[in-house]
Amino acid sequence: MADSSDSEQFSDGESDGDFEVLSGSSGSEDEMNDVPMNANPWFRVRPPEIDYLRDQRFVENSGPQNVPAANAKPIDYFLLFLTLDFLRHIVRETNRYAQDFITSRQRIRRFSRLHSWFKVGAVTLAEMKGFISVILNMGLILFFSSINLAKELLAKGTLFTGTLRANRQMPNTIKNPVLQEKESVYIRQGRILLCAYKERNGRKPVRLISSFSKAEQENDKPAMICSYNKFMGGVDLADMMTESYNDGRKTLKVWKKVVFNLMHRMVINAYIIYKENTSDNPKLSRLAFTQKLIEDLAKDHMMQRNENQDN
Repeated sequence: MADSSDSEQFSDGESDGDFEVLSGSSGSEDEMNDVPMNANPWFRVRPPEIDYLRDQRFVENSGPQNVPAANAKPIDYFLLFLTLDFLRHIVRETNRYAQDFITSRQRIRRFSRLHSWFKVGAVTLAEMKGFISVILNMGLILFFSSINLAKELLAKGTLFTGTLRANRQMPNTIKNPVLQEKESVYIRQGRILLCAYKERNGRKPVRLISSFSKAEQENDKPAMICSYNKFMGGVDLADMMTESYNDGRKTLKVWKKVVFNLMHRMVINAYIIYKENTSDNPKLSRLAFTQKLIEDLAKDHMMQRNENQDN
């Protein structure tokens, strides 16, 4: 315990029983000698404690600062984090790396993808924004494929076939099917067809949804699975490849996981600021916000692509 003079120095007139100096007896004498003489000692305090910091509290305005206008688009919030200057820097470094890589190659194979670089030319800002939109959309397709999405696409004249995760809302017949090996079950609601199929015992069932397939078998499996495997696009193919070479395995390109993770965090942070600042009523959901962001990122590239095709 400290003597009365030490207690009075820090207690502002309180009694000795309010404070207890922690002498640090657990340390050696040499360790204690290394402590500067003017070092403040630690006190054990007992509630209720006097508010010594009443004049030092944080008084600045909290919350988002320097935000876009209240009617700004999702891409305006996203560009707070991934700025146009930073995007232009990425484009410059991408083109510089590609040029250095091609120059260092003494011989380019006949069917190498490097030949397309000379045909297409350097990467542009619009193409880089389009590439980022594809990266974000890959995660969107994976996490938001649902019955409601299939119905919405059908209402807009777009047919759809995809896989359903077990945690999505669906009839229990498909969600928890009782199936034997090579057995499948179908249910339909209008144009929407759901299917669950077990390839063999010991494996989890596969769940699919389609707005144009029929309930029929092909090679002992649902025909919609064969159609899906035949016509699936780059997004689903990339998902399948990612599952085969998942991020949990060792790789020399760890930077890819880091960069894409940072991009998704930028989207989340942009959405948080959007909810705090927007005048939209009602506010966009996170899904709708991300979809709108993807559309805006890809818009310039798609316009240029359509113009080149017309020419």
